[in-house]
Amino acid sequence: MDLVNPNLFPILQLFAAVVALSVILSSIISWLYRDRPEKVLNTWLKLGILLGLILIFISTASLGKWAFLPVALFLAYRGWLELLRCIEVKYDKIQSSTLAIVLGTLGILGGLEQNSLTTFLGIASAAWLALIALLLTYRQPISMHTMLSIAFGIIFVTMPVALLLNILTNDYGEFSFIVLLVMSNDGFSQGSGLLGGKKPLIPNISPGKTWIGAGGGLLSSLIMGYLLRFLVLGWQVWQVILVAGIISLMSLCGDLIASSLKREAEIKDFGKVLGITGGILDKFDSLLFATPAFYFIAHYLR
Repeated sequence: MDLVNPNLFPILQLFAAVVALSVILSSIISWLYRDRPEKVLNTWLKLGILLGLILIFISTASLGKWAFLPVALFLAYRGWLELLRCIEVKYDKIQSSTLAIVLGTLGILGGLEQNSLTTFLGIASAAWLALIALLLTYRQPISMHTMLSIAFGIIFVTMPVALLLNILTNDYGEFSFIVLLVMSNDGFSQGSGLLGGKKPLIPNISPGKTWIGAGGGLLSSLIMGYLLRFLVLGWQVWQVILVAGIISLMSLCGDLIASSLKREAEIKDFGKVLGITGGILDKFDSLLFATPAFYFIAHYLR
């Protein structure tokens, strides 16, 4: 039995082509913004971080679910930590936030089983245990914003990471498809926005998001989806293209929701764990929001 999933090698070949295209695009951006060296440096740093994250995801996942599990646990833990800190900036301290973070993180473990029911039981158990533990600990009414924060954390962090882990448990090809599609959508939407984006998409939520950027992300998703169709055997071409378009739209929605949270809390980034890119939620908001939609579509088509 092979240690590494055989799909990894054609993925790496395609990844090399994407890297070359990204370097060309970043070089053009660097020339256009040559009088702003800080922006040029940030462009290259963000590109390096994005490509590094893609490699970490697809390479660890190619070794199986247990190799990817530490990545998934870190994703869930940091996601919960950043989300609750963001909420606490705007509102009161969340009661027993550490307990919520631990249970929310462990709630993804149901995704290690191929059975969808087990995955959702793990997600639901994390929510139930967190709320029950709060009641038993404080023995008094729990603040509304604490309960709502836990509920939102389960939906926005625990559920997507658990489903991503379940997708990998069932099919490495589908896992790579969603990860590469979302990551390329994010990268090329930012790049095309810098190249020609002037008109903001929704300025009151995310002034940096432009119509050109959204269109560039959609176009890259459609092209990438077509190139990655070998990862989802059994899907017809029109299904691959349609799903790629849906993922692009859901990725944009996830980005806007995260921007809305930051705008409400009056913060620039959720964290600094990824350097210039920000926190886990800054980088993976699109993936977290697009994964549940892809999970149900893939489950149906499978």
